[in-house]
Amino acid sequence: MRDTQLVGTRTLGFSLPAEQFRTMNLYANQHGMSVRNFMAYIVESYLDAMKATPAK
Repeated sequence: MRDTQLVGTRTLGFSLPAEQFRTMNLYANQHGMSVRNFMAYIVESYLDAMKATPAK
């Protein structure tokens, strides 16, 4: 049975299913980051990529 509990609302500013939160936490810890910083890094990388891609 999948874990559908939402976690991280206060820390992240939004919720993730607990299963996804645990995965994010694992990746973040491997990179020596908090989940919050890891999420910010992903968003910033995405926005940088969007800026670098010319609009069609």
